[in-house]
Amino acid sequence: MIAEFIDANELGLALERMADVLSEEELPLTAGERADMLALVDRMQMGDRVPRALSFCPDR
Repeated sequence: MIAEFIDANELGLALERMADVLSEEELPLTAGERADMLALVDRMQMGDRVPRALSFCPDR
C-alpha cells in the first residue's frame, strides 16, 4: 500500500502509513531514522499524526 501511495504521488499518506505500520509493531528506530521521518513531516507541513505514531516506536 505504501508503494501505491508513492506511485500516486500521495507522499504524505505514504509517510503516515509507514509510521502507522512501524507503530503497530512497535518497531525500534534509530535516532537518524526518526529524525529523517520527522524532518519530512516538518518539510511537508503535516500535522502530529506521524510524530504521535512514532512515539510508540522505541529507540534502537
